[in-house]
Amino acid sequence: MTRTWFLLFVTLSFSLALFGCRSEVDVLECIGSCSCDEETRSCSCHGGTQCEIEGADDITFHCDGNADCSLTCGFGCHVVCPGTTTCEAWIGPDGSAECQGTATCEYHCEEECDISCGGNTDCTVHCADDCELEGTNCRC
Repeated sequence: MTRTWFLLFVTLSFSLALFGCRSEVDVLECIGSCSCDEETRSCSCHGGTQCEIEGADDITFHCDGNADCSLTCGFGCHVVCPGTTTCEAWIGPDGSAECQGTATCEYHCEEECDISCGGNTDCTVHCADDCELEGTNCRC
């Protein structure tokens, strides 16, 4: 019985090592008018809609046109909210975001993150309890 469990463990470990680092866009939930591109590892909420996307690590999210976007992402993601969009994003560790044009953006950083608030934006950044706001960046 012990040998069977050992072989099962080795097989599962090998499978996770082999297939665990796929470069797919892992979208957990997409509500509204949105689309994803596996090749560019990006997802977009399209203009004039209300959109919610939850995704995994290393994904770029775009809130296009005048969409109202709610975004959640994991490690190393990048969020872009240009023009007249309204964005609220929960950003994982080592993430980044851009609030451009006249967008209204509210960013919640789980750990360290780099936020760029340009133009005439209304940009708010919230850091995790153990991090501090330095300019528009969260540092832990």
